[in-house]
Amino acid sequence: MEPIKIEDPKLAAKVDRIIEQLKEYYPDGKVVRITNDHKKLSERIGKAYKEIGYQSRDDFFTAYGFEANKAGHPFTTDAKEVLAELHRRYDGKTLCANPSQLIEENPDLKGKLKTLQNNSQRDFGDVFKNVLIGEGLLAGEKREAARKFTRDEMDEALEELAGRIKEDGIFAKTMASLQKTYPDYSDALTFLGRVSGDWYGLTPRKLLQERGILVQSGTPGVNQDEILSWLKETYSSLPNDEKPASVDELIAANPDKSTELKEAQRKWKANHEETFLSCLKQNGVIKMSETALRNQLKETAPFCVRNAKLKELVSLWKKVGGPKTLTRENEEQLVLPERVAAIDADYAVEIRKSYFHAMIHKSELEQHAVKAGTSLSCSASDPFIAFGTPDGYRLINRRVGNLRWRDSDPSPFDEYADYGEDAWKDSPVAGLVGAWIESISQDYYGCVLICVRFDYPHKLTTQTMINLLYKNGVLTDDDMLGGDDWRKREYEKLSFEGAALVEDSGDDSTSGSVPELESESELKSESEIEPAPEPESELEPDSKPEIEPASESEPEIESASEPAPEPESDGPTREDKLSLARLAVTAAQLVGVATFPQEFLDKLERAEQGDMSIDPDDLLKAINDMTPDEHSVDAASLTFDEGRVARGKHFDVAIPDGWHVVENYERDGLFGQKRPFVAVPEHVSNDDIELSNRIIYVDSGDRAAKLGQTSAFMTAPLRWAMFCQAHYVEMANQMTDPTSPFAAFAQKTMWDCEVDAQNTKCFIVQYNSGTGINGLEFNIRPYSLDHSDYLRVCLSMDENIDIDAIREVVKHIAATVELDKPFESDAERGLKAAFGEKLTKDEFTDLASRIASPIPNFFQKLFTAGQNRYVFQLDGEEVDARDATIAGARMLAEYGEKFVPYYGKLLDIYAANDCFGETEATGHEAYDVLKNIFEGAFPSAALFADDEAKIVTEEGILDDMPEKTALRDRLEALFPKGEAKLLRLEDVVPRGYIDDIKKWGIDFIPNDGVARELVDRGKECVVPSILRSRQEQIDALIGMSSDSASTLEAIREEAGRYNVILFELASRYKTILERMIPKEALEGSKRFLVEINDILELMSDSIETNNQSIGTLRGVALPAGISEFKQQLRQLDDAVARLAAKNEKEQEIDALEAKIQELENARAKIPGLEQQAKMLSSEIDKMSFFSFSKKKARKAELAQCQAQLESCRSQAALIDSVRAEHEEAKAEFAKLRQA
Repeated sequence: MEPIKIEDPKLAAKVDRIIEQLKEYYPDGKVVRITNDHKKLSERIGKAYKEIGYQSRDDFFTAYGFEANKAGHPFTTDAKEVLAELHRRYDGKTLCANPSQLIEENPDLKGKLKTLQNNSQRDFGDVFKNVLIGEGLLAGEKREAARKFTRDEMDEALEELAGRIKEDGIFAKTMASLQKTYPDYSDALTFLGRVSGDWYGLTPRKLLQERGILVQSGTPGVNQDEILSWLKETYSSLPNDEKPASVDELIAANPDKSTELKEAQRKWKANHEETFLSCLKQNGVIKMSETALRNQLKETAPFCVRNAKLKELVSLWKKVGGPKTLTRENEEQLVLPERVAAIDADYAVEIRKSYFHAMIHKSELEQHAVKAGTSLSCSASDPFIAFGTPDGYRLINRRVGNLRWRDSDPSPFDEYADYGEDAWKDSPVAGLVGAWIESISQDYYGCVLICVRFDYPHKLTTQTMINLLYKNGVLTDDDMLGGDDWRKREYEKLSFEGAALVEDSGDDSTSGSVPELESESELKSESEIEPAPEPESELEPDSKPEIEPASESEPEIESASEPAPEPESDGPTREDKLSLARLAVTAAQLVGVATFPQEFLDKLERAEQGDMSIDPDDLLKAINDMTPDEHSVDAASLTFDEGRVARGKHFDVAIPDGWHVVENYERDGLFGQKRPFVAVPEHVSNDDIELSNRIIYVDSGDRAAKLGQTSAFMTAPLRWAMFCQAHYVEMANQMTDPTSPFAAFAQKTMWDCEVDAQNTKCFIVQYNSGTGINGLEFNIRPYSLDHSDYLRVCLSMDENIDIDAIREVVKHIAATVELDKPFESDAERGLKAAFGEKLTKDEFTDLASRIASPIPNFFQKLFTAGQNRYVFQLDGEEVDARDATIAGARMLAEYGEKFVPYYGKLLDIYAANDCFGETEATGHEAYDVLKNIFEGAFPSAALFADDEAKIVTEEGILDDMPEKTALRDRLEALFPKGEAKLLRLEDVVPRGYIDDIKKWGIDFIPNDGVARELVDRGKECVVPSILRSRQEQIDALIGMSSDSASTLEAIREEAGRYNVILFELASRYKTILERMIPKEALEGSKRFLVEINDILELMSDSIETNNQSIGTLRGVALPAGISEFKQQLRQLDDAVARLAAKNEKEQEIDALEAKIQELENARAKIPGLEQQAKMLSSEIDKMSFFSFSKKKARKAELAQCQAQLESCRSQAALIDSVRAEHEEAKAEFAKLRQA
């Protein structure tokens, strides 16, 4: 496996350090017990391999040439080699009395013997002393096990034990726990330790693992499928809010199954393609995130009751027992919607009520017998509506424009005039139509105010039926949000006790009261929602995203009577045709070759549910028309060699070879809204445009009225910031606003890019992808001032598509955009004109302020936009707060980079005007403006709160980029009437870093972690910036002077100044090192020592130049005191070496002390075990001849007790030798401590 290429230089440096340590600790390449022996390194590896992208720690090790062995080095071969070597050495010689003496006489085998001794009980089933006695390598009698076994008896015992374990379901992981769980087999297991190698060629542990008696560490003893089935049964039916949000919460909620769940989580990926968490999410066990719920809502929005047809809603009303006619007078328990006085479901008519007012003189009131309740006549003639008294007096004659209820509602006059009498005159509610005087106010200066109520007919609308069903409890809040559960639900009959206007058989209803729903004009069907709002200028904070309103298509009123069934025929039945239609739709959607309008899918579903008015042959023909041919074009392979151009209203753009332009294209259902052009492949007909790849020119309307508001300060960075705000902030607000009617249709921006076009720039965004036709969409928005037109690029999407190649094609299209009026604001023109004329100080400051002052206004918005971009791209995964902060800071850094060239132009203008040095005061004033802009217009970590600032600083996101550093140098060089000053460390190194090393050198002693961070920052950022600055200064000197002698001297002087800076940095590091050594911060001391030596190597009495005629320049001055400094550094090097030796010895002492305590504990157990053995022997002797079972049990207990006693005596015999080792180590430690 080849290592994955690491793009991040910091991460690459981190991995390099990890590999160096691994090679140091494991020179043989076999990584063993790393978690126990090198915990910190193990933790760093755990973080690093995930950041790089490896699936596991083992993959990381393999890629870099290491072999991970979690169970330790394979020891079988080593054990045989060690024992064979001991046999060779002691052949015919005096044997040692105990293992300690054997180890002492063979120091070269000390490590291997210690390993065998420590693992003896686990791997041999006996203490190491007995193993050596059994091998004939220790003096003393050879100890036998409690009984001997033949090979057949051993096989029988192991087979019997394996059966017991399988039956009990208890899995042991160690020999000790196995013997404790099954003491009846202790003798066999102990004897196995002696004969396993000879009989089976395996260690006892390996043999038992192969036979299923021992399990490997971490091996689950659970059935993963059973666990998943139990979880689905327990949680999938619960409401989302009651489900656990994570696997940790799931484990915490089920403590009795915590072990099984943890094992399933850890081992799931080995047997499945997805992770344990992903599997639980897919099966409805884990709570869905807000993003996932929002996506689900978006998917089910087309099936929402708001998009239902009128006939379907009327059918539902009748299905639940609603009366065919309902009026205010007979409501009883029912509730009619606002402004509706009655409905007739059969005639599809509703009676709406409106109010009009008129002021008349009191004398006219009496003259025409006008009083409350008087019926009035009504007449309508465009544009007036009039009401008259019975004697012909015209009481009200009002223009329609004054009668509108709201700007978004049609006037009652329009509604009344548009509905012919023939459609409602035969309805039972027709008698309710009329106008009358509702009330008359009190006398007011001889006049009275008359209120006229007008009840007029209107065709029954879907909104009225939705309100009716909602207010009476048939539809729920969830039905209003999306989905088609309302179609599948089993309803109970409503209870209706009132008498309807026309008698119905069994018509019932109930009542309910809910807030008024949105007006009908807000309900959309077959809409074309423009996916992103157009950003407005910063001067208009209250402006809303520009989203094109969707169209409303009201269905024709169909007859409520059922048509006669079709006659039988010899051909395919109606059911056969509908089944074929459903199969064709499903197949086309699965393979992504076609998408179907929701209206068509609803029509198909109604036909399947029994709507006999729908012809299945028409459905099959529509499916055939909407399914494109198989020769669809791969968008990634498009070329632009033919030079084809499409001309829009405000800009031109290149289109792919083999494509043609359809001008003034109007999509059905858009109600006259035309596109200036749509570009499609040549083989695509006008009828198939919506089913093909296409480029759409969107005319969003002129913005000339806003030109004066933005042109004064608009620049390309500001335009970019506005687009980011619109697509990542305003769009996110729209998606999460429950009051927005388009919340379910808002699209997430998944990718963005800025491209240089012909005479402007373009902002490109990609929205969240679906599949099939129209599954992938990009918007190309040119930077302009007089319009907001843009391009929509709609393409096919499937799982095999090369999205990066597609993006390159879209970027090429964007690069060809050419505006009729180039993007050039007053601010841009002023900046360009300033290079050709002299400016006064006031003119310059005005220009600089207009360019720079709006920049900081977007800092907060862009930080939020960056966070939202990170969340959008997660696509429903868990959000990490630190990563979100980093993403927001990165967008700010990108913003700062875009302002660099503008600030450079301001410096050029300042220099071209002789730094405005008319007087010393004017020069400084202009300079101060530039300095303030530099400090305020570039984002920095100072913008953040402490916690976030720490994250941003650690990541170095907003550290000075090379371009900004160059600007700072230019700014300082332009200081008016300034004198050359002594170069200091503060002049080259970031101020915050200088403050840190000063603080840590005086007031605070850094621990190892802080020291590592400080040294890494110095190595990766500070030292490179010093060297870069040195090279730039030398290159500048070579380029400015033609006098070679003076140039050489200036270069020597400049190089000497940078030697002083490096020496100062090394000296500050040495100060910190001197304070860390007494505090025994070993790792940090080592790091500082290495870094100081590296810095000293950079100081030289010669300097390389990029000029071939000069070459290497010698004679550069070195700082005074460099020799003394190196001598002190050698002393510090010795001190660090002694500190390392002392720490190592201290660890050895701690290990010996722990060993002594362990041996003392074993010795303390001996008296008790001896007493227990004596009692068991006495009890056995007293048992009768017939107590077979009890006697056998007691003998087993006695054997176990004697084995433990022997083990404790063997350990107790080691105490003296271990104590001696401990004393020797303490003496060596004392010497090191004194040194």
